[in-house]
Amino acid sequence: MRKKFLAVVLAVTIVLGGYPLFAQNEHKVSIALTHQYQVYNDGYFDGKLPKTLLVYVGSARGNAAITVNIGNFNGLFEAEYIEINPAENPIRQEEYISLLHEMCHVSVGLTEFEEHGPKWHQCMRTLAAEGAFDDLW
Repeated sequence: MRKKFLAVVLAVTIVLGGYPLFAQNEHKVSIALTHQYQVYNDGYFDGKLPKTLLVYVGSARGNAAITVNIGNFNGLFEAEYIEINPAENPIRQEEYISLLHEMCHVSVGLTEFEEHGPKWHQCMRTLAAEGAFDDLW
């Protein structure tokens, strides 16, 4: 029984990219960033991104920001949440730039193999052309 339990824990840890389950909960919801996500979704993405996506602040697994669990569930594209690392984004403008970066990942979803492929780059260029970064740079 113990061996089976350890095998399940190991398998889940591998699926989560080497991060143990408890590490997934080291974040908290940011009301301000979740609100900004909704503002950007309506303003720059025509409200086409998931409406109920939450934005957290936390370690982001050591990255500046991450989008977690991008996947196709029952034929619909989903992203579980975005996490912004305040240590890597020490001022609000940097948090917003990272948020827009991650929103392009949500927008592109699983349509390209490369993490920062041509569709993601086009999303970022479109945001820049529409002035999304004007007050942030």
